[in-house]
This record gives sequence, structure tokens and C-alpha cells, in this order.
Amino acid sequence: MDYVICEKCGGYYELEEGESIADFDVCQCGGTLLFLKNWSYVSPIQNKSALKERTKPSGIKCNICGYEQNKSLICSKCGSRIRKTNYQNKMYHQNRGDYRHILAESSSIHFFDRIHWGAVTSGIIFYIVASIVTRIVRGIFLGGGIIVAQNANTTALISITNVIVLFFGLISAIIPIASGFWAVSYITTRNYVTGIMTGSMVGIVITIISGILYLVFGLLFLGLYGQINIGVGIIAGLMVLIISIIYGGAMSAVGGLIAVYVRRHTSYI
Repeated sequence: MDYVICEKCGGYYELEEGESIADFDVCQCGGTLLFLKNWSYVSPIQNKSALKERTKPSGIKCNICGYEQNKSLICSKCGSRIRKTNYQNKMYHQNRGDYRHILAESSSIHFFDRIHWGAVTSGIIFYIVASIVTRIVRGIFLGGGIIVAQNANTTALISITNVIVLFFGLISAIIPIASGFWAVSYITTRNYVTGIMTGSMVGIVITIISGILYLVFGLLFLGLYGQINIGVGIIAGLMVLIISIIYGGAMSAVGGLIAVYVRRHTSYI
């Protein structure tokens, strides 16, 4: 059983299916919350002074967001793992009970507070690097395929080219998913909503930047050569851009969702 426990008052709450520490902000007593996986309550604490000494602030900083807090297993701000410890076999609080009523729900957290922009930046960098490497390797394979097929007939050359283009096309389609997965793995969140939002922003930001660049340079080129009406080009370009944003955001959101699922059910990330 997984629990959220307050370091200050010792109150604890057993997490239900689909819940994580990211669903709660702080305890109403002002204490920092920590996450305990598979924790089993043993017996009441006999020496309260030991509990106070154990929860004395030590100024530990989160390596991900830099938030300074007490001795915690999980950062109460971004949900990242601070340090490893073993509370499973330790006595923690003298009273058993459901403390859910004193936990401040994070349902009121602002939309943008769930998006970790450092992770989004990491995902964007991963996307750019992966895209560049994919194009370079595809060019090498296409060049090699053409050289191999020089002495063959035209049908063989077309077949080899089509196979190479199809294979790397599939790789390019997977890159947005992998980018969302990478970004959410960076912040180590266990919350599905946070994972989906952070992952989707990777694809959305990339699509907006690249779409605007393509739109501007495309319209300039077509406008200079007079091959299309500028107004029609803008409308068509914006429609394509909106569809691309939805597609890119959805694909990278899938990657973020997969990352959270893998973290919640395995120990790989």
C-alpha cells in the first residue's frame, strides 16, 4: 500500500488507485508531505522526541527544481525523488487513522503549474537531436541504396528507395512519442495529468515554432513568384498548423502517459 505522510504532524493517507503525491499540495498543518511506497504501519511511537528529531529540517534541495525543504523522500514541489530511505519498518506516528480531510487537494493547481518547462525544454532538445540524426542516417542509407542499385534495374532502385523512406518515416513518427516520454522521465512525476500536460507541450511547442517558420517562408516564396493568393495561403497554412499542433501535442502526450505508467508499474524509470 502507498501512503502520503505529513512530516510535521505525522498524519497519513492511503493513496487510492490513480492517485499520487502530486495530487496534494501540503498538509493543512503546514507540514511537508512525503510519499511512502508499500509502507506498512508497525506500532505507535513511544518516544515523541525521537520523532521531532527525525523530522527536524535539514535544508535539502531538490536536484530538479531547487526547492529547499525538510528531510523528504519526494520533493513536495515537483514530485522528484530526493533521497532513498526505508520507512517501511520504522514506527512513524502514535495514532492511526484517515487524514485525507487535512490534505489540501491540488485540483485547484493552475494549468501551467502542472507543466514543467525544464522537462519540456529537455524533450524539445531530444526531438531536435533525434530528428537531425534520423535525417542524416536516412541520407546515408538512401545514398548507399542508390549506389547498390546502380547496376540493377529501375524497379529494384524504386523498391529499395521506398523501403528506406517508409522505415525512416515510421522512425520520424515515433520521435514525438519518444520526446514526450523523455521529458516526463526527466521530472519523475507519478501523476498522469502532469505527465500528459508536460508531454503534450513538447509536441505543441515544436509544432508551433516549425509551423510558423514553414508558413512564413512558404508564403514569402509563393508570394514572390506569384503562384498563389497570399490570403488563401495564410488560411490554408493556419489550418495545416492547427491540425499539426493537435497531432504533435497528442503524440508527445502519449509519450508522457507511457512514462508515468512505466514509472508507476515498474522500476525502470
